[in-house]
Amino acid sequence: TAPSSQVNNLIVNAYYVDNNSSTAAGLPSLRRKSLTTVAGVKQFIDQEIMPGVEDMQVQFGIDASGVTGVATRYVNPNAVPAGAAVVAVRVWLLLRSETPEPGFIDNRTYVYGDRVVANGTVSTLNAAGSAAKAYVPSGAASNALTSIKRFRRLLVCRTFQIRNSLG
Repeated sequence: TAPSSQVNNLIVNAYYVDNNSSTAAGLPSLRRKSLTTVAGVKQFIDQEIMPGVEDMQVQFGIDASGVTGVATRYVNPNAVPAGAAVVAVRVWLLLRSETPEPGFIDNRTYVYGDRVVANGTVSTLNAAGSAAKAYVPSGAASNALTSIKRFRRLLVCRTFQIRNSLG
């Protein structure tokens, strides 16, 4: 209530990858849960943002000194050192086609974020112990038209600078 105070609305969104899309079972999708108020009751609304998103990785660009505003390295959200300033956010999305393509075989190894070959490889992104391991789609591509290897994929990355991160 003081003349120098300010009241702001709080916006809460949580993004995650689901194994099933609203359009098709078995098609992964990027989803968002938003905190909202409906008829005076606070609740979360679940929305599909985009079907075909197989994986999402996020890392924070940190300024270890906390004074330059320049990211010197990128770390996982749970590994920001004390005293470091988060000055950027890097987001990777692994996109997958909605349907398999006969004759196409995806033999690539996907390395992004903290998913690196030095940590090993995994054939499924949501299995226990798959974190930080590079992704290699697996499956018998020669005997199944719906094999996971028959889907085309695109890895996209975007880095966002955080305005006013140093106050």
